[in-house]
Amino acid sequence: MTPEPDIVRQAAQWWVRLREHHDDPRLWQACERWRRAAPDHQLAWERVSQLSADLNQGLRQTPGARQALETSEHRLSRRRTLKLLIGGVAVGGAGWLAAEQTPWRRWASDFATSTGQQGRFTLPGGALLTLNTHSSADSLHEGNLRLNEGELLLESMRPMQVQCRGTSISLNSARVVVRQSASYSQLAVLHGEAWLGGFRVGAGQVARAGGGQADLITPAFDPAAWLEGLIVTQGMPLGAFLDEVGRYRKGLIRYTPEVAELRVSGVYKLADTDRLLQLLPQSLPVRVGGLTRWWVSVEAAG
Repeated sequence: MTPEPDIVRQAAQWWVRLREHHDDPRLWQACERWRRAAPDHQLAWERVSQLSADLNQGLRQTPGARQALETSEHRLSRRRTLKLLIGGVAVGGAGWLAAEQTPWRRWASDFATSTGQQGRFTLPGGALLTLNTHSSADSLHEGNLRLNEGELLLESMRPMQVQCRGTSISLNSARVVVRQSASYSQLAVLHGEAWLGGFRVGAGQVARAGGGQADLITPAFDPAAWLEGLIVTQGMPLGAFLDEVGRYRKGLIRYTPEVAELRVSGVYKLADTDRLLQLLPQSLPVRVGGLTRWWVSVEAAG
């Protein structure tokens, strides 16, 4: 049995609260009630506790590390403690879930969103950050950012940088959308201008960097439409479209190879992905089956 990610996060938060207020009996009692509320609560608690034990053991084996962490001037904040604990899972702590299978990195980030959620934040210096679904970013020095995964909208009137995999984005008085996938980094400039590495991107342009090279592209779907809760496509392969829709819903969307290259065009609302999927057979020769919260299949009609 594997606990839901949200349950594991709650267990980690209980662990941190008890670490900070270990002599509060009411807090211990509240935690005990939470653990008894459901079997997966207790299971998540046991696994987080094991991770904390593994972490402490590792610190004991590192000369000076534990003493440094326990001194008042180096005491970990709540957020940093969660990062350290959950980060242990991402690198294999107790070996019970792999990082690529769970959103641990998002949980350990300074800014993060879950499936179907958007988050809005005001950064030091006044810049505005909006994160799309299933996205995470970290604060860096001088108010800059690192985008770990997903998409962000950044509106800044001052010079800023966004670190991506293998490249960086620079802007000043601009409004940009940045997308980080496993294979590329993408920059769409909505206002002003910005640089993807050393490649200038003007207002209304979209550029993509991967493999050490940046070029202007015509994206398969509007890179900023998510801000309005939409996917806007023009001739997008159905497989890529379904992969994108899958980022906004829990569970799996499976499709057969024979439908993956069918082309999708239109404006689709993300607020109700069930309805969105039900509409596909009206414009494409496909059949949508098994439409549940956790499983959807799309295959050729007939």
